[in-house]
Amino acid sequence: ARGNPLYYFTDERLGWHRQFVSPINALLNTFSHPQSVLEVFSAAVGVSFIVWAARSREWGYAAYMGTALASLMTSTTYLSLPRILVSFFPIPLLLAAYVKERKLVGGALLAISGIVAAVGVVAFTHGLGFY
Repeated sequence: ARGNPLYYFTDERLGWHRQFVSPINALLNTFSHPQSVLEVFSAAVGVSFIVWAARSREWGYAAYMGTALASLMTSTTYLSLPRILVSFFPIPLLLAAYVKERKLVGGALLAISGIVAAVGVVAFTHGLGFY
């Protein structure tokens, strides 16, 4: 629509005051925010699933998650990483394939997912949201 496939970066700069920086600078800048532990943890989780997808030879999933995560991990700070993980549809697909034959692990994963979802609903309804 804008005639530039990289206009996303212009929107990031103009709308959110975020710009491209090295991953090291982005990580260091993240620690100036109160939610830094959650952001760095989310980055680690995201990278883990990218590696899992690549090791499973799910190249499309790895590329999709990798480019989305890389765009946020090379921005001014690690903001919105927990929220971007929710949009990574390959994560539940990878987990489902893993627990397919492991009923006990599947039950534990379902229980943990339910708890995380309930905490998310409570946080959101109290205005804390998963920014």
